[in-house]
Amino acid sequence: MYRSSYSWDDALDDEALPAARSARLTHIGHDTWIGHGAIIKPGLTIGDGAVIAADAGVTHDVAHCTIVAGLPALFLRRRLPEDPVARLQALAWWHWPHNHLRNALEDFTLVPCARVSGQI
Repeated sequence: MYRSSYSWDDALDDEALPAARSARLTHIGHDTWIGHGAIIKPGLTIGDGAVIAADAGVTHDVAHCTIVAGLPALFLRRRLPEDPVARLQALAWWHWPHNHLRNALEDFTLVPCARVSGQI
């Protein structure tokens, strides 16, 4: 409880509790999908490209490009083999500026993109 005094007139509030809870940050990587109703324990790291299934309860770190599901969430499989994951991590396209992404858009899609002059 953040404020014990809200429930009991004779209780004092623990002023350190809110700061301690807010210090337990969870780090969620780029290009990550988190399903509806999933719960992630504070202080964990969810890697880039990870998939957390709907209603999963994540109690441990999740590696890059890993799919987890269940309660508690368990490893299901890798999204990609190890080599492409390492190459995506080195590429780090999620840090590219917007215009760089647009110039490389055809590299990310199966359908050629129409370029409209003056819009890039």
